[in-house]
Amino acid sequence: MFNTVVDYFVYLIFRLLMFLLYIFPKKLVLKVLSSYAKLILKHNELYRKVTLVNLGFAYPEKSVDERLVFIDKICEELARTFYDVIRIPHLSKEWIEKHISFESKNALNNKYSNKLPIIFVTGHLGSFELLIYSCSLLKGNPISIVVRSFNNKFIDKYWNDIRQRYGSKVIKKDGAYKTTLKAIRNNNDIGFPFDQNMKKNDAVFVDFFGKKAATSKTLAVLALRHHIPVVFAYMKNLGNDKYAIKTKECYYDDIYNNESLNHDEKIEAFTSRAMGIFEEHVREFPTGWFWMHRRWKTRPEGEERFY
Repeated sequence: MFNTVVDYFVYLIFRLLMFLLYIFPKKLVLKVLSSYAKLILKHNELYRKVTLVNLGFAYPEKSVDERLVFIDKICEELARTFYDVIRIPHLSKEWIEKHISFESKNALNNKYSNKLPIIFVTGHLGSFELLIYSCSLLKGNPISIVVRSFNNKFIDKYWNDIRQRYGSKVIKKDGAYKTTLKAIRNNNDIGFPFDQNMKKNDAVFVDFFGKKAATSKTLAVLALRHHIPVVFAYMKNLGNDKYAIKTKECYYDDIYNNESLNHDEKIEAFTSRAMGIFEEHVREFPTGWFWMHRRWKTRPEGEERFY
């Protein structure tokens, strides 16, 4: 009972904070959010270390001072991303259609004619919550998106209701596989997060910026078992309140049809190729990724930890 009361109080504070940040001038809110992000990423010992180490993997030619300058740009993009979260509850269908372009929508619809569901692979790159909020409306086909639950049940329900306002469906990460299979059978597109560190037993190790990263096997299992299209997608802020959903398809028929590979080898080959595409997207929009995430936390047997 006590925990429920505390959770509800935190939920009310969350709603109040979201409302206050929304009604304040945009420039002021962006400045505050950017300053706060810089305080955390540059002065908190853990986040500073993680961010600098990760940037070192991606840009080994950059000095520490150059990486610290790059962190300022990351923080500015983080501020824009979180500002989008603040205003999402107030964004209408008309706003979405006016301000967001889905660059490959027609090509994908013409190619697959909605006869096959598509797995849209996502990550913490660009305005990912705005992508969740708008993608089903823009694509024209329901998209079921795998998400991690909030610890606070009131915030979790509130935010998932918002995510589902324009056709997107939420699949809770815990026990997601069975629900995902049901969505595929119902011809729903799937949104699948791909950039999170995994526990060793649930992972396959593939290169990401030249370092082995523990990566989910689930995407490969779904794709190879059902032989359906896989498309990587992220939303990029173009400035002037305009956004574009960028995509790239992951072709894998050669892996699927390769009889010389066993099941595990196919999973590793597919996951490696998929991670390569995600890395390409991060390189296209480097300030938009969550560099403070301990992406390389889980190490192969015998390797030292980076963090």
